[in-house]
Amino acid sequence: MSMQLRDQNIDIFCEVIDNFGDAGFSFRLARALKQHNRSRRIRLFIDDIYTLKAIAPEIDIHSVSQILTGIEIVCMDSYLNGQVQQLTFAPLIIESLACEIPDLFRTQVYEQAQLIIVIEHLTAERSFESMHGLAAPTGFETPRYVFAQGVTSRSGGMLIEDTIIDIINQHTDQSEWRKKWLEPFRSQLPTDALDFKMGSLFSYNRSMDNLVDALHALNENNLMFVLGNLSQASIKQALENRNVDWISAGVARLGQAYFLFPEMLHYNDYDSLLFSMDYNFVRGEDSLARAILAGKPFVWHSYEQEDNYQLVKVAALLDVMEAYQDCASKVFEQYRQLLMLYNSKKIENNLYNLCEYYYSFFHDFVKIQSWVNRFRQDLILHGGIVPNLDRFIKSL
Repeated sequence: MSMQLRDQNIDIFCEVIDNFGDAGFSFRLARALKQHNRSRRIRLFIDDIYTLKAIAPEIDIHSVSQILTGIEIVCMDSYLNGQVQQLTFAPLIIESLACEIPDLFRTQVYEQAQLIIVIEHLTAERSFESMHGLAAPTGFETPRYVFAQGVTSRSGGMLIEDTIIDIINQHTDQSEWRKKWLEPFRSQLPTDALDFKMGSLFSYNRSMDNLVDALHALNENNLMFVLGNLSQASIKQALENRNVDWISAGVARLGQAYFLFPEMLHYNDYDSLLFSMDYNFVRGEDSLARAILAGKPFVWHSYEQEDNYQLVKVAALLDVMEAYQDCASKVFEQYRQLLMLYNSKKIENNLYNLCEYYYSFFHDFVKIQSWVNRFRQDLILHGGIVPNLDRFIKSL
């Protein structure tokens, strides 16, 4: 017999650590849960409203509580003890990305909730998959379970919004999206820029010398949209000592490679950008999931951790992806080396090799895209977090 919750309302708690990834994932999760059942109330309790505003400019940072696309956004930092005591929390609590509920809220939340779900970070590691569905006691009577995001059927899946499925199924015309991204720069680009190879870059702070050199060495027309302050600073630093033509403050040309520096994208725009590019460099777990769903060749920059543990996460993802490749093993091994080196702290010791693997990546698009698409199809068949979470709760 499934657990009977007193109503369908859900409260999601989000602790912002990795800037846009935590806030973006938690808000998209809230939106997906609302779309799945529009009669339920969804509240997102977040500890950093400024980060959410960076990707959703319509957010009012001075408001304690506000409605955005049907989701109630609650700024936890604005609450005092007396105000929290007046709140009634939902029967289902989600601790987004294994966040810690602040002390001011925790006791009251755990005492009022009927069920707590801890949605873990997205990873392909088998050790995390084995945690899926396990009880995680809190010291309170309220049952608490781990819901492991992942990329195989042994996990709870990853966040797949209905809007993404619509884009895939409807074969949306991506040329219109490409025109949209180019529009702010049209006067500074060649008239045939729409036909150039296009890619996006969203990364943490790292050396981009090899990437810039590889794009230059391709000797083919290429446009790269450089997103976010860290990526833009890294690319600009790499361009400093090269013979670059700065067409404007937002456009640089190095040979046949153009680097475009747009303003921060709205959260609704990032998916359409990923889908309309020929390749994507992405950072963090939320962007990884979206890059996979876009079905284009991608390079993932994992969040840097102590003892280079991010390499364990990257290797685990590659081990899963290897089952989907149908080309010569050399192509996948070059792809594997690129992702491992791209995520290594000791990258300065591998400058030549990394340039070589970048070059291979840009020449093997068709082969890489074929296995990314098969990988995506399996993930969609397995189902996303929202329907899988419903089934999990009904099984309790």
